[in-house]
Amino acid sequence: MICFFLLLSLTIGVLVLLVLNNQNKNEQPEEVEFYKEGQIFPVKTNDSFILASTTNKISDNEIVNGTQGKREPEFKNLAETVPTGIFTTDAFGAVNYVNPQWCEIAKISFSEAMGEGWLNAVHPQDRDNLVLAWRQAISANSSLKTEFRILHPDGSVVWVSAQAAAANNEEGNFNGYAGTLTEITEHKKMEEELFARKAKAEESDRLKTAFLNNLNHEIRTPLNAILGFSSLLKDTDLTAEDKDEFLSIIEESSIQLLNIINDIINISIIESDQIKVSKSEINLEEQIHYIHSLFDEEVKQKGLTLSVPNSPNSSKSLVTDHEKFNTILTNLVSNAVKYTEKGSIEFGYKTNNNHGDFEFFVKDTGIGISKERQEAIFERFIQYDIIDKRVQYGLGLGLAISKAYVEILGGKMWVNSEEGKGSTFYFTLPNHSDQNEG
Repeated sequence: MICFFLLLSLTIGVLVLLVLNNQNKNEQPEEVEFYKEGQIFPVKTNDSFILASTTNKISDNEIVNGTQGKREPEFKNLAETVPTGIFTTDAFGAVNYVNPQWCEIAKISFSEAMGEGWLNAVHPQDRDNLVLAWRQAISANSSLKTEFRILHPDGSVVWVSAQAAAANNEEGNFNGYAGTLTEITEHKKMEEELFARKAKAEESDRLKTAFLNNLNHEIRTPLNAILGFSSLLKDTDLTAEDKDEFLSIIEESSIQLLNIINDIINISIIESDQIKVSKSEINLEEQIHYIHSLFDEEVKQKGLTLSVPNSPNSSKSLVTDHEKFNTILTNLVSNAVKYTEKGSIEFGYKTNNNHGDFEFFVKDTGIGISKERQEAIFERFIQYDIIDKRVQYGLGLGLAISKAYVEILGGKMWVNSEEGKGSTFYFTLPNHSDQNEG
């Protein structure tokens, strides 16, 4: 590697010297001969050796006998074999030489690269900025280091790093550039991946902070209700109706607090990858009826309707983890009730295919979810009401837990929704014939 960089440095240095010699306006060629595109060759002009496409013709004896001539084949071979693109320009920034590797990177020919033709290889979105930077460098006779994209004829795009070193002649006047072109596509991909990971980590930290703040609020709310109304129950002058009302509030707050604790425990188990699966046979009709009765009173109080359509030609029995299945469906129906202020909620299932897999759904006429949020709602620690204040309570872990359970049981979960018009959540579960695994 060290040898390579020494060779590369040597090549660039020689190219700079060659540019200086090539563009000395006081030197006049004696005889001209055209050489093959892309080749570097030694030529003699007034006792100096240069690189050019139109040059003085010299004999093999002159090359062999001259001290500089002896080194030209080495420089030629080096420039044509190094894995780095090399180019030179005149004092006006017009390209007058590129090596084969430069052509390979840019996917254009030697002749196409000459003058300002190389700009045709630059990605259109990067061209204007690159031209501006290049012209400013030429105007100031300064070096340039930049990165840009190259658009290949087949439509593929690569990132490159270009460096152009300004060169002066013997009188100290600016006389052109010699530079390198290196493909850095993989490096750019790594940079983008690192940036994405950093952004994701920062977003995760932000969401966890928001989650913890919300957790503090969610725990304190039911706990304060329990403590407050428990204290009020000590009042001996309370009527029976007051006591029943206070006890009802304490009971509801206790259930809410218990659900919060369960969510925290469940997500902790999922995060630590300690989930265990215990399969058993479930009577789906009984389970659906149980969940319907669980939410029926709450739905009626909100003026909604809760219905379960018939599932013709579907199996009534499912072998899976009973507790996790109940958690999944309960979470989805609970969310539907929470996010729906008017209309209806419907849930049920059907047999999905010949293998006996099941597809379940929970449909509501609630607030709906915008398309850009439909994937995010399944992420852990993300709660829809961080943005939508219409949601009244919850840690936002229900969907994350449900999706994790579905995937652990061998299924998948997704949502179809339109903001303002409601949502339909779907999940599939395979009907395992083996029991008590995990």
